[in-house]
Amino acid sequence: MSNFYTDTIKDSPKFNSTERISDLQLLEPKTRELVEKIIADTETHGFDLMVFETYRSQARQSLLFAQGATKLKNVGVHHHGLACDIVKSINGQPS
Repeated sequence: MSNFYTDTIKDSPKFNSTERISDLQLLEPKTRELVEKIIADTETHGFDLMVFETYRSQARQSLLFAQGATKLKNVGVHHHGLACDIVKSINGQPS
């Protein structure tokens, strides 16, 4: 059966990456649409936000767990394109 996870995420060269990924194309389309609306809405209110992380592989989750950066050993909805970390942007850098 075809779905976003099997058609887009599993086929991505970023699937096993240990790097932080902020690629909006790896968000499920409805999730991507909502994230884009949040960013645009905050801009109209004078806030500068940026997408910090979208897709997260199990390899990255394991690395973050080993570093103590998360208490979750297994990746959750980030792995399925259903989560996005949004942070404040200061001079184009995440804050």
